[in-house]
Amino acid sequence: MEDIDRPRLNLADFIIPETSLISTYETLLKDESVNKLRFTPNHQIYPFNISDFDLQHDGIISSEKCIVKKYLHKPSKQIIAVKYVHVPHCIYKDEKREKEMQKLIQEIKIHQQLSFSKHIVKLYGFCIYEGDALICMELMDMSLKEFYMNVHEKYNHFPEDLLGVICVSIVSAFQDLHRFEIIHRDIKPNNILINFNGQIKLCDFGEARLLENNLATSIVGTVAYWPPERMKGKRAYDSRSDIWSLGITLAELVYGRLPFEDEGGNELDNCVMVMCYIMSLNTAELVHKCFSRANCSYEYACDFVASCLGKCEDRPNYEDLLKTAFYRQYCDLSRDKIVKKYYMDSSSLGNANKRRQSSSISKFETYTHWERNLNGKVLSKENQMQLNDHEHGLKIPKRYIFNKKLSVGERGVIMKAFDNKLNKFVAIKGLSYFYMKSGEAYREFMLLQKLDHKNVRH
Repeated sequence: MEDIDRPRLNLADFIIPETSLISTYETLLKDESVNKLRFTPNHQIYPFNISDFDLQHDGIISSEKCIVKKYLHKPSKQIIAVKYVHVPHCIYKDEKREKEMQKLIQEIKIHQQLSFSKHIVKLYGFCIYEGDALICMELMDMSLKEFYMNVHEKYNHFPEDLLGVICVSIVSAFQDLHRFEIIHRDIKPNNILINFNGQIKLCDFGEARLLENNLATSIVGTVAYWPPERMKGKRAYDSRSDIWSLGITLAELVYGRLPFEDEGGNELDNCVMVMCYIMSLNTAELVHKCFSRANCSYEYACDFVASCLGKCEDRPNYEDLLKTAFYRQYCDLSRDKIVKKYYMDSSSLGNANKRRQSSSISKFETYTHWERNLNGKVLSKENQMQLNDHEHGLKIPKRYIFNKKLSVGERGVIMKAFDNKLNKFVAIKGLSYFYMKSGEAYREFMLLQKLDHKNVRH
């Protein structure tokens, strides 16, 4: 029989993935501090056991980037906040997951380095459970955003002494960051927390970075609080990026919302418009607009905010802020007492503001939450649910806890809700009655079924 010349299989042409676990993950598991909780002031150490965590009735306390739950740690009798972060590892080496893992490790490392600071939310421990990293932290009572909304509703303006002591607290946190050459990169009202005792603390170091040669270049954080140099993408930036974010935050406190508006006084409704506004920002006009609304003098505050929003080369650094008249005016006051007074006076309005905030957020925030939390995938296989729309409103099963609207269109609304069964946030698409009757909804549903969307309901 004549031999047939067949092509030979060359195994060298095949790429066989390495089967070792990600090195960073292995290092994490070997760390002696993992799966242990340490509480102040006695610093007693508790080994991690999920059965020791009792979820409180108002257990979901934050949802902007990650799930944060409120627990009672039964052995220590401490009420704590636990941030859930997915651990990005698999059995194969993967460059993307390795970078995500390094980012998680860096967040923990930075938080541990700042454990001495009374201006930073305390870290009690870092645990791993069922594929999630559990970052166990000090529980605070509300964000600065919720607080300033309450204050504006109570007083119709933001008092200057309150603005001053909040500014001093944030600058004090900056000093502690500077000690380890850290930039936060995501300074905004939602990442500044307040408790019942009037303490103000910085949180969320998921975007923070240890400075290399005092510069950083990656694109993270929330666009509305970015300085112009970050908009340019390639240009490196330093701690003055956080100074700009502080200036925008203080202007927002005084104005009662982000002060980025079109000529008609309407809030800008997407990231591109906000970026264009910031790139062409007239600092003097913005400061005048924000501070002229109130009936207070804000003697030194205007100059302070204006300096924070100056050009990068003219902007003050951390040390320069300590020399400003505005900082010196309030640095020696009893900050906790002043904040607590306003906290108590406005706390009765807190529940009303929570309801309003969950159902009526700005167009810009809607766009940002949708883009960042759900990656802009309108019909993501893992995140989408489709429900009937009834004449008397959406019929949402008890397994879902409604959080906020993500976007609204002529066909219906997309909402964010916590799925108690899946233990994560999902997007719920509610369709308008007209769209349901037209048959378009049914055709969309059939298409999704063909695409094997197993979690789609009709």
